[in-house]
Amino acid sequence: MVKEATCNVESVKMVAIPRSCSNCGYSWTAYLKVNASVKADSSSPKDIEKANKLAIQEIELLSNIKQKDIDEKVLCPMCDHFCMKSMQKHFPHGYRDGILKKYRQAGFKSFFTFLVLLTLSSALVAAVWAGLPKAMDWTTDGSGEVAGYIIFLGISVVMLVISLKNLGKTIHYLICYPGVAKIVHSKSDDVLLSLAVICYKANKESLKAGTSWAELPIKYKKEEKFN
Repeated sequence: MVKEATCNVESVKMVAIPRSCSNCGYSWTAYLKVNASVKADSSSPKDIEKANKLAIQEIELLSNIKQKDIDEKVLCPMCDHFCMKSMQKHFPHGYRDGILKKYRQAGFKSFFTFLVLLTLSSALVAAVWAGLPKAMDWTTDGSGEVAGYIIFLGISVVMLVISLKNLGKTIHYLICYPGVAKIVHSKSDDVLLSLAVICYKANKESLKAGTSWAELPIKYKKEEKFN
């Protein structure tokens, strides 16, 4: 019996979200893209139609969630300040507290990535270590299985390198934090707003946690661009 090929049905929608500037009061509409993909059981019209209905339902659910988004596309096009709801969420106690909090979040994110990748790479290495000798012993032509284990070993080494790189980032952020905190506390709100906007744009126009919120303050501190 030949199994009929399956296919993916995708649905895309642009969600319109009203924004209001916390500084000048200007109102505008931000548009965020939402994607949904559902796998049809087969390429028959009936299954595709069923998958399409599910994709539409999923896109509506995601759209309702996205309507509450106050992390992306939140910069006022008139004065380069953040919208009111974003300020309440991300900078409730001002730019100093908000920027340093995002700096710490970037460090936590790097450390968490280190732990996850270290765990996965260790598990892969353990699996390869346990299975490779057996594959070399009992297979008539073990080249295929040995090659597979070598590929897994290579993947685990790459993951280990990336995990150690994230550990290095975490340590670097910790070392630089006192200096960054000192200079952030010494600057005016206008300067800190400029830094927040730069970090936001470097973070793909998002106020979510990202390495840009740590790396750029460190960079600007070293290059003495905090004027």
